[in-house]
Parts: sequence; C-alpha cells; structure tokens
Amino acid sequence: MATILFEKSADRSAVAVTLTEPECLVDVCDRVRAPVEFGCRAARCTTCRIEVLQGLSALNAPNEEESELLQVTGSGEKIRLACQVTVPASEALIHLRWIGPLTAI
Repeated sequence: MATILFEKSADRSAVAVTLTEPECLVDVCDRVRAPVEFGCRAARCTTCRIEVLQGLSALNAPNEEESELLQVTGSGEKIRLACQVTVPASEALIHLRWIGPLTAI
C-alpha cells in the first residue's frame, strides 16, 4: 500500500491517504480534496506543480509531454506535474508539497 502525505497549502489542510490500488494522482487529489490546484490537467500549464519531498522513485517516470514542459520551465528533478503522476499500490511513502504555477512560461 502506498501512503501519500500532502502538506497544507494556504487555504487547505494537510491530508494523508493510503492507496490499495494504483491511481492517478489527479483523481486522488479530487477524491480527498488534497491541497493541490489544477488547471488544464493535460501537462500544458504548470498549475499543478508539486515538489516530491519523499518517494520520487516510487512514482511513474515523466511522460514526453511532462518532460518537455518541466525542461522548458527549468524545473528540477524533484518537481512533477500532479496531473501526470501515477501512484503505485506498492509499499511506498510519498510526501508531496504543491508549489503551484510559474508566473511566466
């Protein structure tokens, strides 16, 4: 089972959730009202940028669209787009912090 810890944001409380099946992070965020905001949900903006504080290796690798956007924005390896992340059901602790959109791309 994977456990995801979301740090609090300015307007939402911290959330913890345990998954028993693989799930898209965007769906998890919607279901538990996690402190992550979304825009396009398709790797075209940076609204859902998160910093992976722990558990990066447990997540799926960035796909081509996400990789391109992260490269263009100069994001480090711990930065991902929540709309493109899949969380496994395997034993993992994943700690995330929403950092939000860049003001200019």
